[in-house]
Amino acid sequence: MQSTHKHRTLTFLTSALLLLTISDGLAQGFNAYRIDPRIVEAFGEDYVIKMQREAPHRLQYLLFFLDSSYYIRDLPSGKEYTDILSLTNKNGTIRNLTIDLTDLASFNVLLFDIPRSQRSRMFYKIGNTGKVIVFYSGKEFIKKFNEKYP
Repeated sequence: MQSTHKHRTLTFLTSALLLLTISDGLAQGFNAYRIDPRIVEAFGEDYVIKMQREAPHRLQYLLFFLDSSYYIRDLPSGKEYTDILSLTNKNGTIRNLTIDLTDLASFNVLLFDIPRSQRSRMFYKIGNTGKVIVFYSGKEFIKKFNEKYP
């Protein structure tokens, strides 16, 4: 009889712990996204904390934008493109922008006023690397985002 009581108590405690773990995970999933330091660099820590609390979907969007709003390809021959290294930042000054092609995760697209189009992709050469950075159109990007986060 005492063995059955111990088994029930153990089963209850295990179930309660599992339920607490699942509910905590769900709560964090709805409110906490990985905070990329590039977002903090662009918007400031206070704003990011507020965004995490009040608009987590916006934070999710920015995280996706950081790494999925563009791609790199070879520079097409015979075409002239604006050099991305000559673009201004949010304050209107030309920064010493560097794009490490071996470490794109360090490129912070949020720091620059890079002209984008809602309807067509935008191409910018990357200095003398023989590469271009291609930004998806606004429509393409939203479609990609909605496919990833329905």
